[in-house]
Amino acid sequence: MTDDAFVVRAGSTAAPTPRGGGRSGAAGYAALRAQLAAEGVLAPDRDGRALRFAQDFAFSSPSAAASVIHGHKANGRIAWRLKGSGATLRQHEEAQTEGRA
Repeated sequence: MTDDAFVVRAGSTAAPTPRGGGRSGAAGYAALRAQLAAEGVLAPDRDGRALRFAQDFAFSSPSAAASVIHGHKANGRIAWRLKGSGATLRQHEEAQTEGRA
């Protein structure tokens, strides 16, 4: 995370196809996935089981990143987990806020 973006690093993987299912907002994330594929940011993995980020990409929010990666609308504050502890991004942010009080 940066002050104004949520960066997904090159080499990270994403679901191979979007699964919007008519959920609100899903079409926008499917369009973003298609745009990233057209620009070469997302490319099929060697075995075709996933898409791989060919370069770092800055998303406007953790939810936008999670939705593109999962292939359906997702709450990034719950979907993202910290290595080691397994805490969600929401839990991590709450702990950081409590530490400042």
